[in-house]
Amino acid sequence: MSARITAEQFHAADGVDDWRVLYHVVSAHFRTGSLARGIALVDEIGRIAGAAEQDLKIDLRPAGVTVSLLVRDVRGE
Repeated sequence: MSARITAEQFHAADGVDDWRVLYHVVSAHFRTGSLARGIALVDEIGRIAGAAEQDLKIDLRPAGVTVSLLVRDVRGE
């Protein structure tokens, strides 16, 4: 079992600059500028999602993609 961390600890970690915590969900919005580039990003996310797929939500819009992932080890405090 993983140790639980706070949202503050999550945001202090390296490589998560685009991500935000709200309760037990981490989300990021990626501006793609076009639907075609958004679809390419979603395809790549789908390719690497693996076991996280069941906890993954993707919102595809013409200007960008919002990715949300349910995480059980981050407390949104």
